[in-house]
Amino acid sequence: MAVNTYAGAWITEGAPFYARNLRPGTGGVAAGIAAEPVMAVLARGMDTSGASNRDGNLVVRIGRVYWVALDREAYEQQVTTWSRVRALGDLVLPPTPARC
Repeated sequence: MAVNTYAGAWITEGAPFYARNLRPGTGGVAAGIAAEPVMAVLARGMDTSGASNRDGNLVVRIGRVYWVALDREAYEQQVTTWSRVRALGDLVLPPTPARC
């Protein structure tokens, strides 16, 4: 199920390891930066996932989509969001053979 792929990439796979080294978020707008927390998405599209550190930023790849978390606050918001999505997916999506 796609929900588990996305949620897993943020919650249980490599992202938590790399996220511990992110700088904390500022909780507001910083000079020269549009808004905080900051998340950039580069779309490319497949269903495997992985995480890495690039120039001090967390990069989570899901298929060919690359998510770049610039600070811990951005990462934590993704974990919260994908945890909720995963829980809702279990409630509203029909069972698949892997979940039966």
